[in-house]
Amino acid sequence: MHHPHIKNHFVLTIFVLASFLLSGCQYAENAVTRVLGERHHDQYWLQYDPESRYIVSHAPWDEFLGKYVETDNKGINRIKYASVTGEDKRILHNYLNGLAAIPVTKLNRNEQLAYWLNLYNAIIVSIVLEHYPVKSFQDIDSRYFGPEVYNHSRIAIEGKGLNLNDVRDKIIHYIWLDERVYFGLNEAALGSPNIQKNAFTAGNARYMLTRAAHQFINSERGVKIKPNGDVIVSKIYKDYRHNFGGNNGSILAHLRHYADPGLKAALDNKQSINGYQFNDDLNDSLYRSVYQ
Repeated sequence: MHHPHIKNHFVLTIFVLASFLLSGCQYAENAVTRVLGERHHDQYWLQYDPESRYIVSHAPWDEFLGKYVETDNKGINRIKYASVTGEDKRILHNYLNGLAAIPVTKLNRNEQLAYWLNLYNAIIVSIVLEHYPVKSFQDIDSRYFGPEVYNHSRIAIEGKGLNLNDVRDKIIHYIWLDERVYFGLNEAALGSPNIQKNAFTAGNARYMLTRAAHQFINSERGVKIKPNGDVIVSKIYKDYRHNFGGNNGSILAHLRHYADPGLKAALDNKQSINGYQFNDDLNDSLYRSVYQ
């Protein structure tokens, strides 16, 4: 397991706390900048109860992550899919059923965010476990669903069937206009932001998302500077370009905000993005990374 140097850990902690304080005000729903219905989103999910004190227990998912997620020597969190027991698969299944029974529109916003992030990641892992062994999540698409795994209804919440695209794009990305949420979602791929070792909660989500953004951007999965000076970034910034400002300048400013000093210096005079990358290989502890 990878253990970062104490000094680097201290610097990261200070950075995360500072970013948390500066950006926390962006974390709530921003009704001013959202254009309602711009992509035919179901506005049903905009409902919430700011006075709700209900706390969703994510303990089963937290225990699963603590047991099966390990960090390699490049800082990539991998899942020990082959080691997951039948009992733990059952517990994961029951956890998802328990989330489905919760009236999520009656929760406050912070509880909702933790709910949706954990739900999405747990569904992704459950799909992999259903079809494991596979080389990539994309193989599940081609072998079992065609190109429809993200459009295949996986769970019913408050009487509404939802698929992965619904949860990710029509709920999480739509309600929380906060670039950090992209780093809380894992696609079971080595090129994706890390699956975290702990479940999100209403109390820790802001800190964890900021930390996840910092970790991803300062890895070769997020940004790579080639010997000729070309800037290669994650395909996330191509697929969701409009959510990071819509142009190279805004994306580079975002990257510099989270960059460690060395990377920031390398990016300071850059005005262009020269290419995109994403490794689809499964984030399996048994597979070796192209980044190693």
